[in-house]
Amino acid sequence: LTWPATAPASNGQVLTSSTGGVLSWTTPSTSPTGAAGGDLSGTYPNPGVAQVGGYSAANVASGATLANAATSANTVSAIVRRDGAGNFTANSVTASTSLSTSTLTLTNAGSNLNITNPVGGAWNMTLPATAGLSGQVLSTNGSGVTSWVTPTSSPWTVQAPGINYMAGNVGIGTTAPVSKLNVADVSTLTAGSQNGSVLNLSIQPSGASTGDYWAIKSNATYDSTQTLSSGGVRAAEFSTSINTAANVAQAYGVVGQTANLSTGTLASSTGMYAYVRNASTGTITNATGGSFVVTNPSGTITNAYGINIGLVQATNKWSMFASDATAPSYFAGQVGIGTTSPATKLDVRGVIRSVASTGSTFSNSSAAVDWSNGNNQIMTTACTSSTFTNMADGATYNLLVTDTTATTCVFTHAGLTFSYAPANANRESGKMSLYSFTRFGTYVVVGWTALN
Repeated sequence: LTWPATAPASNGQVLTSSTGGVLSWTTPSTSPTGAAGGDLSGTYPNPGVAQVGGYSAANVASGATLANAATSANTVSAIVRRDGAGNFTANSVTASTSLSTSTLTLTNAGSNLNITNPVGGAWNMTLPATAGLSGQVLSTNGSGVTSWVTPTSSPWTVQAPGINYMAGNVGIGTTAPVSKLNVADVSTLTAGSQNGSVLNLSIQPSGASTGDYWAIKSNATYDSTQTLSSGGVRAAEFSTSINTAANVAQAYGVVGQTANLSTGTLASSTGMYAYVRNASTGTITNATGGSFVVTNPSGTITNAYGINIGLVQATNKWSMFASDATAPSYFAGQVGIGTTSPATKLDVRGVIRSVASTGSTFSNSSAAVDWSNGNNQIMTTACTSSTFTNMADGATYNLLVTDTTATTCVFTHAGLTFSYAPANANRESGKMSLYSFTRFGTYVVVGWTALN
């Protein structure tokens, strides 16, 4: 080899050998030459691109044009891309996403389909392969796989002004209702209170009202012409029973209550109201406004009260009030006033007062005495010819005669005979006289004395 006589003229030169072994410094060429291969065509130094990844150069250029034209707007024959908020519109469908609520919203012609996953997890929905039949609904198997199913027809009929079901019984809380409406519930409550069923009526008239309002109204009508010889017709029955050996503090069949919970005035308030009405030309043989019975076919009842009236709080108050002055009161057993153990038909432990309805002793200015005005009365006129009415058999009466003339009092009553002890005679002049009367059947025993 023959080496060059000088050093390289510039950086990057290389030694090149001739066929005779003579070496020289030369600058190498950086461009290929000859025919191009692979994805290129033509010859170097200016080959052309024939294809990219097996796709022709023309197809690649067309794809680039479509990609550059992608838009979030509703543009025909354009690739869809999301806008800065992640939303886009394609044809009549607008899709939007909310990362904060994990919600995908698809809007089509004003109707929205919201798919929300509030826990932020991922889930899939698989739609059916077909369009389904008319009236079918989309049903899921619980894992997101949906299918078209024909819904079971509802037993309820929508008919204004509500809905109805006429085929059988309706059960709430029970699968075996035994009546048209059967409500059943089980309570495991250990404190407080629980209601099996609640009916609330909020009364809000738009103006002054004269209406009647009923939260519950039950009517039982006997519409047959056949005789009902036993049993009865009942509009409602409320029953409480203890079915185990447990000890229970209290049990109530019915609790009635009215309450004034604001500052208004309630003119009349009745906790329980019962009445009997005969609105026909027929006959009611026995009418009872309220009937109370306590029975003990087995077991033990320690204390029984047909009617027990507890605390009564008011400015003017009465434990019992019978307002019909024409209706008598009847007690088959013994009556105790001031005692729970009456020894006689009427046993009073305290003072008995008998005066007129005015609240004071009745005073007669004439010789006619009506003993229905009280067992103790006054006569301010002469008693020489006195006529009595309404003397009850077995009753005792007292009459104070304030006239002081020395006359003999004579008393009569239709159907009764008067006997005097002492014998009837002139009264002492200048003194009032006190007469007492006790009726025994058709006889009246009269006792009298002068008062000092």
